[in-house]
Amino acid sequence: MPDMFAAFEEGRGKFGTADEADFISRTYTECSSISIDYGVMEKADNVFVICTDMGWSDLGTWSSLAEHTPDDQNGNTIISGRLFPYELHGNIINIPEGKVLVAKGLEGYIVVDSGDVLLIVPRNSEQSIKEYLDDVKKHTGSEFL
Repeated sequence: MPDMFAAFEEGRGKFGTADEADFISRTYTECSSISIDYGVMEKADNVFVICTDMGWSDLGTWSSLAEHTPDDQNGNTIISGRLFPYELHGNIINIPEGKVLVAKGLEGYIVVDSGDVLLIVPRNSEQSIKEYLDDVKKHTGSEFL
Protein backbone atom coordinates (compact mmCIF):
# COMPACT_ATOMS: atom_id res chain seq x y z
CA MET A 1 0.00 0.00 0.00
CA PRO A 2 2.54 2.58 -1.15
CA ASP A 3 0.01 5.44 -1.27
CA MET A 4 -0.92 4.97 2.39
CA PHE A 5 2.73 4.58 3.38
CA ALA A 6 3.61 7.81 1.56
CA ALA A 7 0.74 9.69 3.19
CA PHE A 8 1.89 8.79 6.70
CA GLU A 9 5.60 9.04 5.90
CA GLU A 10 4.96 12.69 5.05
CA GLY A 11 4.07 13.33 8.69
CA ARG A 12 6.87 11.31 10.30
CA GLY A 13 8.26 14.41 12.07
CA LYS A 14 4.85 15.11 13.62
CA PHE A 15 4.51 11.82 15.49
CA GLY A 16 4.97 12.31 19.22
CA THR A 17 4.38 16.07 18.93
CA ALA A 18 1.43 18.38 19.51
CA ASP A 19 0.74 18.24 15.74
CA GLU A 20 0.34 14.44 15.66
CA ALA A 21 -3.41 14.20 16.32
CA ASP A 22 -4.28 16.84 13.72
CA PHE A 23 -2.03 15.21 11.12
CA ILE A 24 -3.44 11.72 11.71
CA SER A 25 -7.02 12.98 11.73
CA ARG A 26 -6.53 14.78 8.42
CA THR A 27 -4.48 12.03 6.75
CA TYR A 28 -6.65 9.13 7.94
CA THR A 29 -9.68 10.49 6.06
CA GLU A 30 -7.65 10.44 2.83
CA CYS A 31 -6.71 6.76 3.16
CA SER A 32 -8.59 3.94 1.48
CA SER A 33 -10.80 1.90 3.76
CA ILE A 34 -9.12 -1.49 3.66
CA SER A 35 -8.11 -3.85 6.43
CA ILE A 36 -4.46 -4.74 6.94
CA ASP A 37 -5.10 -8.40 6.11
CA TYR A 38 -6.42 -7.53 2.62
CA GLY A 39 -4.12 -4.57 1.99
CA VAL A 40 -0.85 -6.08 3.20
CA MET A 41 -0.94 -9.59 4.62
CA GLU A 42 -2.52 -11.37 1.62
CA LYS A 43 0.07 -9.82 -0.71
CA ALA A 44 3.13 -10.48 1.45
CA ASP A 45 5.35 -13.49 0.85
CA ASN A 46 7.25 -13.15 4.14
CA VAL A 47 4.46 -13.71 6.67
CA PHE A 48 4.81 -16.40 9.33
CA VAL A 49 2.50 -17.76 11.99
CA ILE A 50 3.40 -18.67 15.55
CA CYS A 51 0.82 -20.49 17.65
CA THR A 52 0.03 -18.70 20.90
CA ASP A 53 -2.80 -17.91 23.28
CA MET A 54 -2.74 -14.18 24.02
CA GLY A 55 -6.30 -12.99 23.57
CA TRP A 56 -7.41 -10.71 20.78
CA SER A 57 -9.83 -7.91 20.14
CA ASP A 58 -10.21 -6.21 16.79
CA LEU A 59 -11.29 -2.93 18.45
CA GLY A 60 -13.34 -2.36 15.33
CA THR A 61 -16.35 -1.03 17.22
CA TRP A 62 -16.91 1.44 20.03
CA SER A 63 -18.25 -1.38 22.22
CA SER A 64 -15.14 -3.51 21.70
CA LEU A 65 -12.98 -0.49 22.61
CA ALA A 66 -15.13 0.04 25.71
CA GLU A 67 -14.48 -3.55 26.79
CA HIS A 68 -10.81 -2.59 27.21
CA THR A 69 -11.39 0.77 28.90
CA PRO A 70 -12.38 1.19 32.55
CA ASP A 71 -15.92 2.38 33.31
CA ASP A 72 -16.90 5.03 35.82
CA GLN A 73 -19.19 4.20 38.76
CA ASN A 74 -22.26 4.38 36.47
CA GLY A 75 -20.91 2.12 33.74
CA ASN A 76 -19.98 4.99 31.41
CA THR A 77 -16.82 4.47 29.37
CA ILE A 78 -14.95 7.74 28.87
CA ILE A 79 -12.52 7.24 26.00
CA SER A 80 -11.46 10.89 25.95
CA GLY A 81 -12.64 14.29 27.14
CA ARG A 82 -14.18 15.77 30.26
CA LEU A 83 -17.66 14.77 31.27
CA PHE A 84 -20.13 16.31 33.69
CA PRO A 85 -22.67 13.48 33.89
CA TYR A 86 -26.13 13.80 35.35
CA GLU A 87 -28.04 10.53 35.42
CA LEU A 88 -25.85 8.93 32.72
CA HIS A 89 -25.55 5.14 32.64
CA GLY A 90 -23.85 2.69 30.30
CA ASN A 91 -22.67 5.18 27.68
CA ILE A 92 -19.50 5.39 25.61
CA ILE A 93 -18.14 8.93 25.42
CA ASN A 94 -15.35 10.28 23.20
CA ILE A 95 -14.98 14.06 23.32
CA PRO A 96 -11.89 15.93 22.06
CA GLU A 97 -9.45 17.27 24.61
CA GLY A 98 -10.27 20.87 25.44
CA LYS A 99 -14.01 20.23 25.16
CA VAL A 100 -16.50 19.45 27.94
CA LEU A 101 -19.66 17.38 27.66
CA VAL A 102 -22.55 18.19 29.98
CA ALA A 103 -25.32 15.62 29.58
CA LYS A 104 -28.34 14.39 31.52
CA GLY A 105 -30.47 11.31 31.23
CA LEU A 106 -28.62 9.32 28.59
CA GLU A 107 -28.57 5.57 28.99
CA GLY A 108 -26.90 3.20 26.57
CA TYR A 109 -25.64 5.71 24.01
CA ILE A 110 -22.47 6.28 22.03
CA VAL A 111 -21.47 9.96 21.97
CA VAL A 112 -18.52 10.82 19.73
CA ASP A 113 -17.44 14.34 18.83
CA SER A 114 -14.89 14.23 16.02
CA GLY A 115 -14.72 18.01 15.69
CA ASP A 116 -16.80 18.37 12.53
CA VAL A 117 -19.33 15.65 13.28
CA LEU A 118 -21.16 14.97 16.53
CA LEU A 119 -22.44 11.39 16.61
CA ILE A 120 -25.07 10.36 19.15
CA VAL A 121 -26.58 6.90 18.61
CA PRO A 122 -27.97 4.16 20.84
CA ARG A 123 -25.40 1.46 21.54
CA ASN A 124 -27.72 -1.12 20.04
CA SER A 125 -27.49 0.79 16.70
CA GLU A 126 -23.70 0.63 16.65
CA GLN A 127 -23.59 -1.57 13.55
CA SER A 128 -25.31 1.24 11.59
CA ILE A 129 -22.69 3.91 12.37
CA LYS A 130 -20.77 3.30 9.12
CA GLU A 131 -24.02 3.67 7.17
CA TYR A 132 -24.78 6.97 8.95
CA LEU A 133 -21.31 8.35 8.25
CA ASP A 134 -21.50 7.21 4.63
CA ASP A 135 -24.76 9.14 4.37
CA VAL A 136 -23.10 12.28 5.76
CA LYS A 137 -20.28 11.89 3.25
CA LYS A 138 -22.72 11.28 0.39
CA HIS A 139 -24.58 14.52 1.14
CA THR A 140 -21.66 16.76 2.16
CA GLY A 141 -18.72 15.34 0.19
CA SER A 142 -15.51 15.58 2.17
CA GLU A 143 -16.60 18.75 3.99
CA PHE A 144 -17.13 16.90 7.27
CA LEU A 145 -15.50 13.51 6.84
